Amino acid sequence: PPPQPAAPAPVATSTPQAAAAPRWFPLTGQLNLVLGAGTSLFTAVEGAAFGVLGTPQVASPGAKDVSGVAFLPGAQLGYTRWTGAACAGVTFCGEGLSAHALARVAWLSGTAFSGGSTRLTQTFYGQLGVGGAARRKPSAPLSPGVSYGELSLRASGGLEWGRWTGGWSSLRLHGALMVEVGLLGPSPSVHAAGVIGVAL
Repeated sequence: PPPQPAAPAPVATSTPQAAAAPRWFPLTGQLNLVLGAGTSLFTAVEGAAFGVLGTPQVASPGAKDVSGVAFLPGAQLGYTRWTGAACAGVTFCGEGLSAHALARVAWLSGTAFSGGSTRLTQTFYGQLGVGGAARRKPSAPLSPGVSYGELSLRASGGLEWGRWTGGWSSLRLHGALMVEVGLLGPSPSVHAAGVIGVAL
């Protein structure tokens, strides 16, 4: 019998890969300058770090813009210089250290990349904090030294904004307004403060 033609070789086909789901970078942080007034005047430098718990949502199929609500638990450390009645007219004679546990609820927005990484560009948030502070004022010829601890309660709201290119996260400008109540010290204290800084 005549030879039969060989069967054609199978053609390899590639299965399109589904795009990776967008995700926020799991950590973010801030470095801030705080200026406050109330029971006393104070200025502080504070650093904070947060975990990011939430899933960004794509605005429309194929779009790169993403946004969503996230919960950010965090911790904050600060160094403070203050002035008040105990300073007897000396400017910013006192100092202190503080530490706070923070809980933040935020609306995040950013840009997603093909691998699923997301560059965070904008944040609006509300935040509560509870912690402790150690305050001291060295003794001086006209005023005795003061040293005490206090319970610190904070509530704040703010925003971050940044449009620079980067990887999963980008440098952002930060601004906020804060109210702080101090308890368990020599006397209760209340302060309102403005916060400016950078976030990453």
